[in-house]
Amino acid sequence: MSALLSKVEEFANEHYAGHFTVIKTNKNWHACFGVLDEKEEIKYIHSGKSFEDVLQKLLNEPLDSSGVRVGEDNFDFHGFEDVYAIKINDKHWFPDYYHPEKEHVLVFTTEKKAFKEVELIKKRPKYSELDLKVVRVEEETLIHFKKGIHRQTIRELQ
Repeated sequence: MSALLSKVEEFANEHYAGHFTVIKTNKNWHACFGVLDEKEEIKYIHSGKSFEDVLQKLLNEPLDSSGVRVGEDNFDFHGFEDVYAIKINDKHWFPDYYHPEKEHVLVFTTEKKAFKEVELIKKRPKYSELDLKVVRVEEETLIHFKKGIHRQTIRELQ
């Protein structure tokens, strides 16, 4: 089972900023990549009789919380952009705290703007000890207006 869970975690790290959801209800297990925003979304995600069953389904047919398959090309907007992001302790991306309702990474169109934001962040006591680095990244954005989906993927550029 741990190998299966590791594969799900690896896929989530690559495509969903590490997010995936597994829920146990009275009779079934449910799973998706990303985070459920509403409990009604459970009808769109995979169901199975066991933890292993639902994880295998998720790997065989990756779905997000809205039932959209990874790689499905039915989005209203799908774009790539070279931007800058802030990396925390060489591990995690700094979240977009200006829009906390979305679980996105804070990105900037110029390196100068990113460094300016680092200066502002460092002034906050709870962030002053963090090792923050400005990194050039590729941001992939997927938007599906009808389903209300807005997904962001960040890849570090060398």
